[in-house]
Amino acid sequence: GWPDFGASDVARDAAAAVIAADDDPRANQYSVISGRPELVTALKRYYEATGSSPSDVLVTSSGTEACYVAMRALLDPGDEVIFLEPFFPWYLSHAKLCGAVARTVRMKPTRSNSNSNDDETGTGTERLRFALDEDALRRAFEEGRGKTKLFVHNSPHNPTGAVSSRKDVELVARLCQEFDVAVLADEVYERCTFGVGGGGGGDDATSVGETAEVEPFHRMMDVEGMAERTITVGTSSKLLALTGWRVGWLAGPPALIAACKTMHSYTTYCAPTPLQLGVAAALDVISEDAKGAVSADAAAATMARNATLLAAALTDVGCVPIEPSGGYFLVVDVSPLGLTSVEYCTKLATEAKIAAVPLDVFYHDDDGDASGGGKGAGDGEDAAAAPPNNYVRFCVCKRRETIETCAAAIRANPVRK
Repeated sequence: GWPDFGASDVARDAAAAVIAADDDPRANQYSVISGRPELVTALKRYYEATGSSPSDVLVTSSGTEACYVAMRALLDPGDEVIFLEPFFPWYLSHAKLCGAVARTVRMKPTRSNSNSNDDETGTGTERLRFALDEDALRRAFEEGRGKTKLFVHNSPHNPTGAVSSRKDVELVARLCQEFDVAVLADEVYERCTFGVGGGGGGDDATSVGETAEVEPFHRMMDVEGMAERTITVGTSSKLLALTGWRVGWLAGPPALIAACKTMHSYTTYCAPTPLQLGVAAALDVISEDAKGAVSADAAAATMARNATLLAAALTDVGCVPIEPSGGYFLVVDVSPLGLTSVEYCTKLATEAKIAAVPLDVFYHDDDGDASGGGKGAGDGEDAAAAPPNNYVRFCVCKRRETIETCAAAIRANPVRK
């Protein structure tokens, strides 16, 4: 899932200048544990310029380390953590390393008549998107009462591309306050959301991201009562398309950030200092242009168009795309072809020379851990059912010509059973 375009020129130029300069002897040495002061200041300014006011920040070596140290700081052996399924696989790995128990709530593709995630009128073009099961989520909190310490909130969601609506975010907030649960808000794709004027603008009437109005992005920390129980994850990997730099951060209340700082000091100690300074320079530019809220960046428009183009090709060969509202990925259902996800990906790689990922690896296998309402809580009476094996994830964070080549190869080499 690495982008081959859009890497921040400002960040790269600033870091290169720092590396070559001799005027600051500390610029190429360890930074303090909390992060280079210029980046700490730039992060606070960025959040304030985009509508939020976290009390404290901590610079980490990537968003992945940010998630890891947050879980290490907040979870003890035997504690439970809830997250939605499918999920970024590192959530489960980190939980296991903490000795914690994962309780998952399964999302399912759902048809909706709404064009906007916040539109409650029920009007608009019908869309197929992954959606949150409210009843299953409440059941997970109730079954974990007294044991659940953390909820991992991921929006825009990896791998499904779902972006949490205001209703979704407020539901999670109510449950976390009712059951006294902290939130790890993985919002690394916050500037990669799709919508007219904010990342959309596809090629036809069913384009990804084509909405009646721009859908604002809702940060968990901004919901009433959540600032003191939310740790937000960010990273230059997604915000600036610099996945190799490994500069991430946590933002949240001083007490929680202090605990994370302790774990960070024993993990990587600090992110690369010159790269921290490059990220600070790029964040300052974003902050200067901000208008008091999170807005989609230019790369989001390209990714929305890429998703539309790729979805059209996959539809033509019999797959069923599940529309993303943000992020780097497009998920499709390959069951109409009579193939499992692994079978489809194997054939696609062999016959069309295109690599895709079976979504199986983003689900929670039954290894003794709990899950809300049983295995895959979102499945109601079928809660104990095995994870689905009919979904495949494609990457859309590539140049337009790369996606066009892939779309042509998919059409020219239709995978069949």
